[in-house]
Amino acid sequence: MGCGVVALGRHVPAILQTQGLELHAVFEPDEGRRRRATEDLGIPHGFADPEAFFDSGIEAVSVASPAPFHETNVLAAARHRLPVLCEKPLALDAAGARRMIAAMESAGAPLFTAFCYRFSPSALRIRELVREGGVGEETGESSLLGTAADGLRAIEIARSATDEAMRRRAAAATTAGG
Repeated sequence: MGCGVVALGRHVPAILQTQGLELHAVFEPDEGRRRRATEDLGIPHGFADPEAFFDSGIEAVSVASPAPFHETNVLAAARHRLPVLCEKPLALDAAGARRMIAAMESAGAPLFTAFCYRFSPSALRIRELVREGGVGEETGESSLLGTAADGLRAIEIARSATDEAMRRRAAAATTAGG
């Protein structure tokens, strides 16, 4: 759902390149973007009407619409009992995320948040540095959305460093070029 930059630059190519997946249809209210997706990328069906999209025989939904529409799109998918991969942010606020999670749980369908950055080389290096104690001590952890849906967990970790560690990092940054 959605045929903007994120959808056409990330989601669609990934689906088209994954063996065993078929991109059957797209939902996009904007005619130009919808036409570009169907004609340029060879996607068989494009819809401006969400009900026609859901009735087209799809088996799962990738939500890459603008963030203000994520909740509406996920709730529609829940009504059709379809699994969802939703681009981040999942919702505009925690209450919206809770409604989405509850609807998907009631539908018996999984809800996943698309956040692949955590597997990038730089994110993995940051994780390694944190585990090695290179960025200070962990002072707290809180779960923003919980673990209600399969694969859905957004955790915010607050970290602080001692004054001495901050001085060491500042000195290292200035001697290492930045």
